[in-house]
Amino acid sequence: MSLLSSAQARLQDDLRGLVSGDVRCDRVTLSLYSTDASLFELRPVGVVWPRTTEDVVACVQYAAEKRIPIHARGAGTGTAGGAIGRGIILDFTRYMRRLIRFGDDSLTVQPGANRLRVNAILAQKQDRLYGPDPGFTPTATFGGIIASDGAGPRWSRYGSPRDTLLGMTVVLADGEILRLKHDTLPAASEDAVNDLERRFVDPRRSGTPEADYLSPADESMARKVALARGIVHGRGHQFADDLYRIISTASREGFEEHRGIPVDNCGYRLDGVIQKAKRNVRVNLLRLFAGSEGTLGIVTELRLRTAEQARHIGAAVLSFDSIEKAMRAVSAILPFQPALCELIDRRRIALLVEWDRRFAELIPPNTEAALLVELDGRHPLDLTDRLNEMVLVLRHEEFRCFDSRLLLGPDDRRLFLELLEKSAVTLFRMKKTAVATPILDDMAVGCESLPSIVHAIQNIFKSNEAVVSFSGHVGHGHLCLQPILDRQTPDLPTKLKRIVEEVNDEVIRCGGTLVSEQVGGLARSRYVSKQAPTLYPVFVKIKNLFDPDRILNPGKVVTDGLPWTSCLRPSFRTRHETDDFPSFYGNAANHSAIRLPGESGNPPDTAFMDVQTFPADVENDETAQTLASQLELQLKWVPDRFTETTLRCNGCGRCRSRLENARMCPMFRVLGDESAAPRSKANLMCDVLGKKLSLDTLISESSKRVADTCIHCHACRIECPSEVDISQLAFRCKAAYVAAHGMSLGDRLLSNLDPVCRILTLLSCPVSWSLKNKVTRWVYDKLFGIPQGRKLPDLVKVSFLTKAQWTKRLAKPTRDPGPKVALFVDTFGNLFDTKLPDAAVKILQHNGIGVYVPPRQRTAGDNAFACGDQYHAEILARRNIAVFADAIRQGYDVVTLEPSSMLCLTHEYRYLTDDPDAELVAANTTDICTYLLRLARSGTLDLSFRPLELTVGYHAPCRTLATANATLETTTDAESLLRLIPDLNVRRLERGCCGMARNFGMNTDNYQTSLRIGMRLFKAFRDTQIGVGATECSSCKLQMENAVDKPVLHPIKLLASAYGL
Repeated sequence: MSLLSSAQARLQDDLRGLVSGDVRCDRVTLSLYSTDASLFELRPVGVVWPRTTEDVVACVQYAAEKRIPIHARGAGTGTAGGAIGRGIILDFTRYMRRLIRFGDDSLTVQPGANRLRVNAILAQKQDRLYGPDPGFTPTATFGGIIASDGAGPRWSRYGSPRDTLLGMTVVLADGEILRLKHDTLPAASEDAVNDLERRFVDPRRSGTPEADYLSPADESMARKVALARGIVHGRGHQFADDLYRIISTASREGFEEHRGIPVDNCGYRLDGVIQKAKRNVRVNLLRLFAGSEGTLGIVTELRLRTAEQARHIGAAVLSFDSIEKAMRAVSAILPFQPALCELIDRRRIALLVEWDRRFAELIPPNTEAALLVELDGRHPLDLTDRLNEMVLVLRHEEFRCFDSRLLLGPDDRRLFLELLEKSAVTLFRMKKTAVATPILDDMAVGCESLPSIVHAIQNIFKSNEAVVSFSGHVGHGHLCLQPILDRQTPDLPTKLKRIVEEVNDEVIRCGGTLVSEQVGGLARSRYVSKQAPTLYPVFVKIKNLFDPDRILNPGKVVTDGLPWTSCLRPSFRTRHETDDFPSFYGNAANHSAIRLPGESGNPPDTAFMDVQTFPADVENDETAQTLASQLELQLKWVPDRFTETTLRCNGCGRCRSRLENARMCPMFRVLGDESAAPRSKANLMCDVLGKKLSLDTLISESSKRVADTCIHCHACRIECPSEVDISQLAFRCKAAYVAAHGMSLGDRLLSNLDPVCRILTLLSCPVSWSLKNKVTRWVYDKLFGIPQGRKLPDLVKVSFLTKAQWTKRLAKPTRDPGPKVALFVDTFGNLFDTKLPDAAVKILQHNGIGVYVPPRQRTAGDNAFACGDQYHAEILARRNIAVFADAIRQGYDVVTLEPSSMLCLTHEYRYLTDDPDAELVAANTTDICTYLLRLARSGTLDLSFRPLELTVGYHAPCRTLATANATLETTTDAESLLRLIPDLNVRRLERGCCGMARNFGMNTDNYQTSLRIGMRLFKAFRDTQIGVGATECSSCKLQMENAVDKPVLHPIKLLASAYGL
């Protein structure tokens, strides 16, 4: 089945012939790029991943010729819909994400480079950083930072991104390259300077010789000097001249609309674009492009100024009994020059404390609002004095700060940063249908107006019977409001629109701005003309100057009022609307330049109207509908089981993080592709459930490609603020594909590995020989896709379950009183490493625990689950649930030896069956390390261990963390158990996922990727001081031993050795 219409196929073929990067126009890919972190959804016509500036030029020229809009995109984590649209998406994060070079005080990067990763390099090499931070997001790219001019919480220390610009390379709307560099030029006459100064030159910016300046007064001289000095290549001098004339038409009253707020990004930022320097007037094109949202040009390279790291940093958490008092306190904090001043309200505080109990020590339970303040300085004593003095001032009756906690040490610093990061996303953890809507999250007023505006906003929400959460960078007047609404509210868009209109009117009345640190995007651009009615005509002329055909990110900054309610995601609509794809072939729409009312030419129209559509032939095809009906029967398709899981994903993009203190997502860390990000599975399933894509879309190769990037490690479920179970959604996609196409021979082997290997135990010697023979391994590679470089364990002659039944007398329930366990033994312990369950049985019996090994148990089925073999996985789930539920009713606790088995019994079986016994098994199943540690903590575990003088490198498997809902900082139960052994030196190898992921690393196509995922772990494990490795997971053991020539043992084996068993 093809997911390409004829028009899409032609677009894809055309672009693939023009660029060296990748191009996709299939419906699955378009689904992934139709949303960002906002409430909006607009389906593009194609996605391009450019490799070079020349690729961008080719795309822009093609788009200009065909009149197709083009949208630059970074991480796609904006909340205003700035990176989505109905044109061609340019995703810079796959290839154009390099740090090109860095000097003593500057760096040169491509737009897709991640800020935190670049800062990590700068900190290591020269103790510097790029200062502007768009707001506690680990995924921000430099292109997005400059496009939004995102000042962020530390604006008072580092300023805005536009202040750091030293140069850039920009592709204009006709495909011409504009290179701007850091220099100055002589400019206009004295009369022009005086006239300009009288009318609109910003006196705060005048005389600043730190940017790119072009003279518009003498065009011939400007052109000669510009070309001679290499300041601008192309038409930069023409733009400077025209821009000077356009801005000169603005009145002083118009520029007053852009003043008064420290950070105001409403429309194009004109302050500092035209500047006075002695007797010259200069045009600064760099400052104009910053914050322009990709509507004037597409940036392909940036040169930016870096800053020194703060030497000493201290913080304070200040608690207040009302939000109005907290707002009054902001003005009292400003004289102490805070680097950061954040507000969080009681709703966020409650969720934060529930998320992490450590925060309860910082914020008392009766706190209505808290201010998180950060100061820095050169001397620690001076810093402490300033913090104490600030707290003393805020204790005054006027502010009534009733509690304060100072955070000065390194551990306190880490906790404070974690509090900041989690406070930004904690509202996503709300359960059921309540949802925080990021639609009013970027307004700002003067700090003196904060108490009054907060009071007025509270009244607006009360009158609309709605709830709101307050936060923001209040140190410079920024407020982030998130209405908390129920998705099931009747006529939700109408109610939301009414609230937005009333709040925006109040902000404008108070002299504030609706666009402070982010972009106008789809959410706020339509209000630009309302906030700045005098300057808006200037914005329109600037847009027409740089982009007369509305090719570059249309509908943003300058727009004719497209109602944002028409672009809402299905979960926020009162009804599902069908999105047709615009056709830009044949009778293409005649897009005219945006013109002001009264000007000659075509009347104003929106960026997304006047396009012809072609029928969605895939969805309407009778064969496709018949196939979908068959799939529903085969899959027992019950969307209600995972609709809520799907809708919980808000697209925040935290799953695109590559931070070292997180595991999520191993595949995205290596591939760097949106299809590998966990949210892509939620986007795909959301469109299927919303019938934007038919069910048979899931049987396409495009859908399989997306689903196969999930290795079911469950790291995203644990680290995602919304706790979205992406693994379940990926399984549903894989199961649909398998139901229609079946499995490959290799997947079929892995899915049925347990029964196949039980038969092969009869031929264990020749099988083990074949696993070490180069010729037979080549055959296995070609037949089953098992990589030749993968080291495989030997098959035992007699399985553990057989020995347990016939020689160990463990197959019958014990009648002895006292604690007793039913031991779950998976494929690895049963058929490849029988010493592991042997050691577990001996330890349990040594501690007086009765052991029962049910002979009717089968493998957990995690391989079948990962392959999408739903039929086989259901059979295994029902069998094991029945066996162990019966044991539980006889008083047994179920104990597993591996985290993958534990995860199946406690979590994944719930996907596969409605059997109420599944909950009984899940509630009474535990991992053996956890079980033994509980005995140790209760004082019933024998602690008479022999010393083991050994250094062990311990790796915590992803699924161990998932079963315990633990973060990376958490000490696992296996690690705690190992530390009970005398003289055993346990070193935690926290370097991410090993990359094996059960059957993922057993496939030739994935072999190199799996090794790349685990590269950091292998490097740490190669430390010569580490003698052996330790991990609970058999897959991790195989991967670590495959990459490093050292033995890797299960913690239970080390414990048995310490017992002398």
